[in-house]
Amino acid sequence: MAHLFLGVLAYSIVNTVRRKLKKQGIHDSWSNLIRIMNTQKTGTISMKQREGKKVHIRICSKPRMEVQKIYKAMGYEMMPFYRKKFVFPES
Repeated sequence: MAHLFLGVLAYSIVNTVRRKLKKQGIHDSWSNLIRIMNTQKTGTISMKQREGKKVHIRICSKPRMEVQKIYKAMGYEMMPFYRKKFVFPES
């Protein structure tokens, strides 16, 4: 039952996204949309300070023009997030 529910939920999400993009003039296939969106990458840099604290820095690449067009059509920010720094106490 859970598998069926997740399948219907995924179909509903894909259908909603594609319909919204078509209203904005983007008629790409779902696989092509995934290929385009996969060009934007995130990365995490992890290091340990002398004091023993762990530092994680997350960065996001600048989106290409195709990705920016999709973000704009969906009403999203151009960058999912900007540089973030997390410091964890000694473990």
